[in-house]
Amino acid sequence: MKRHVTLLSILLTLVIPKATFAQNQRPWEIYFSTLATADDIDSEQWQDTYEMLCDLEQHPIDINTATREQLLQLPFLNEHQVEDIQAYIYYNREMKTTGELAMIESIDYTTRCLLTHFIYCGEKQTPATPSLKNILKYGKNDLKTTVWCAAIDPGMNEHKYIVPGFGDAGDLCFGDKV
Repeated sequence: MKRHVTLLSILLTLVIPKATFAQNQRPWEIYFSTLATADDIDSEQWQDTYEMLCDLEQHPIDINTATREQLLQLPFLNEHQVEDIQAYIYYNREMKTTGELAMIESIDYTTRCLLTHFIYCGEKQTPATPSLKNILKYGKNDLKTTVWCAAIDPGMNEHKYIVPGFGDAGDLCFGDKV
C-alpha cells in the first residue's frame, strides 16, 4: 500500500506542473510554435520575438489604420501578405471583423489564427463634412446648386401647357419635349 502511495505522489508531481504550465500558455503560442524549429526556440532572437508578441497581445494593432511597418513587425507575416492586407482594406474601405482575413488568399489558416490575437478592427474615422461657413471662408471651390420653386399657376391651355407661358413642367425637369 505504501508503494502505491509513493508511486501516486511521484506521478502527481510530474503531471501537475505540466498541467499548470499548459493552463498558463497563451492561446497564440500553439500556432506560433508550429512555425518555429527547435533551433529557433533556443535562440535569443526567439525570446525577443516572444516578448514583443506578448506586448502586442496586450496592445493590439488596429488593422484599419496600421502602417506597412507596423504589420511587418509581426514575424509571421511576409511582405506579400502585408500588401494583400492593405490592398483589401483599400478596396473595401475598412475591415469590420477579423473573419474577413479569410478573404485574403495569401494568408493561411495558421497565420489567420495568429493574427487575430495581435490585431483588432477599429472603425475608420471619416472626415466631418465642413460647415457652410468654413466652405465660404476657407474653400476655393464653386458652390453649385439647383433651386426648384413651386407656385400655383392660374391654369393650362388646350395643349396642357402652363399659362402664363413657362411651358410644360416636364421641360424644366427632363429637357426639351421630343
